[in-house]
Amino acid sequence: PEGEQFNSHSAPRWPLGTRMSLQDGRRFVYCKAGSGAALATGKIQQSEVPDGDHDTLAVVSGALNARTIVLTNGSGAIAEDLYADGIAITEAAAGASEGYLFKIDTAHDALGASTSVTLPLAAGYGLPIALNTSDKITLMKNPYDDVIISAAPPVALILGVATSPIPLSNWGWLQTWGPAAVLVDNTQVIGASVSPDGTAGTSVVGAMEATGRLITTTAMTTAQCTEILRAGVCMELAPTTGYGAIFLTIS
Repeated sequence: PEGEQFNSHSAPRWPLGTRMSLQDGRRFVYCKAGSGAALATGKIQQSEVPDGDHDTLAVVSGALNARTIVLTNGSGAIAEDLYADGIAITEAAAGASEGYLFKIDTAHDALGASTSVTLPLAAGYGLPIALNTSDKITLMKNPYDDVIISAAPPVALILGVATSPIPLSNWGWLQTWGPAAVLVDNTQVIGASVSPDGTAGTSVVGAMEATGRLITTTAMTTAQCTEILRAGVCMELAPTTGYGAIFLTIS
């Protein structure tokens, strides 16, 4: 119902990533705020930056149809449930095992550093292919867990705009599609695309600015591609560092 998008909860009511649509076409996604800062109304939010210590981990074993993968953990211990409801990706392999994404179970034990650890997969399926010691696995948290206000420019996946304050470690809604009130920065153009701040060198945290155009005579760089990330369309001209009407097109 209209109005649910303003609610926040001290305990989860739906799984992270649950989608909500209103009759006028606006869309929202359910998330959990991080423990460092509350999510502010009208600001862009992003995923937590991935932990590089749990990237490209060596596989010890992973049998066909098994619901667990045994990995050699990196130098950083994994807290209980850190990757619950997250994903494991086979990044590299000597054979045909690369390019798979596996859903991690909704709970797991604490996993020690620099040792063999067992990662449980989600209920309902087992590994569709056997893994071996040449395989490398990267772990990633659920993108909607421990969400933070976007840096300028963003340093992780852009998720949506908070529709009301979400207190520390509470659950609530981010808007991803349709008309929204969003913090804006610099001059915009009605009908033109907008991006997270950082496109033109400004740095208002959680704000959007005019996307602009990429003009280059050589190949685009990774930085340039990041800076033209489009997140919506300007609907009206609001004063800089005020809140304007943006038609979100994030997802």
